[in-house]
Amino acid sequence: MAPRARGCGWPKSGPSVVVEHDAWWMPCASRTSCLRDPGEASRTQVVVRVDATDRDPRSGGATR
Repeated sequence: MAPRARGCGWPKSGPSVVVEHDAWWMPCASRTSCLRDPGEASRTQVVVRVDATDRDPRSGGATR
């Protein structure tokens, strides 16, 4: 897992970074959504979009 994640371009280990990224991104997205549009659908879309783009190709399915 570690070597694969490194080759993909991860600064640290795959799982550790994923968890940190998620926790750091969730509040950020919520804040932006609240300021922009108080719509849960928008917030979920942004989170899912970034999550799928950052997790799938980089980790190579290591998160699943």
